[in-house]
Amino acid sequence: MPPVARFLAALVTGLAVGFGLMFGAESLAERLPAGPGGVRGDPAAYATSLGEVPAAPALLVIAGWGLGALAAGAIASRLVPQRRALIAVVAGLVMVSVTVLRLVTRPHPFVFSVVALATVVAGAATARAIARRSAGT
Repeated sequence: MPPVARFLAALVTGLAVGFGLMFGAESLAERLPAGPGGVRGDPAAYATSLGEVPAAPALLVIAGWGLGALAAGAIASRLVPQRRALIAVVAGLVMVSVTVLRLVTRPHPFVFSVVALATVVAGAATARAIARRSAGT
């Protein structure tokens, strides 16, 4: 397999796992009880009801997003023997970009946004550190 094709295949595989964790955590969090009910169609009402959301679903989403970023970079870097740190950085940047997109397109409390973004960046940075260590650089 040509190196570019292997790089892209590893990136797509890592991102698929990362997105699966990210969206799986969101799906599980929506199934937990005591979320804001019936206001998702109205952004203003949804934004005001977010203060009523318990901590467990929010923490589950944040953990899923951070683990998704970690898994995306770590899995992609394991599949490419050369340039492990580079592919981990690329996967991390994609996951951070998707996180920012999710935070911008759906209303979230400010504290949730800050903690979620910091967690995703930490997951991506950890994946890069793992990739550098396994590459021996």
